[in-house]
Amino acid sequence: MAVKDHALIGFANPFLVCSKCTSKVRYWHDPTRCTCGDNSIFNHPCGHKEEVTSICPSWSPVDGCRCINKEQHDL
Repeated sequence: MAVKDHALIGFANPFLVCSKCTSKVRYWHDPTRCTCGDNSIFNHPCGHKEEVTSICPSWSPVDGCRCINKEQHDL
């Protein structure tokens, strides 16, 4: 049984969701480093080739989530 590992690029923002299905997106598939044969960029794990959207409007790489009501988008 052959196992294929994907080369993935991780995001710092933990509040990213797929614009198509709204599932959490932690990574993008990186076809330049991956040996799986799929030469496209897609959201991982959902597999859609849509953009990602942050469900936290205040997130920053320095301070993280600065929302008053953090429960509105707890992951």
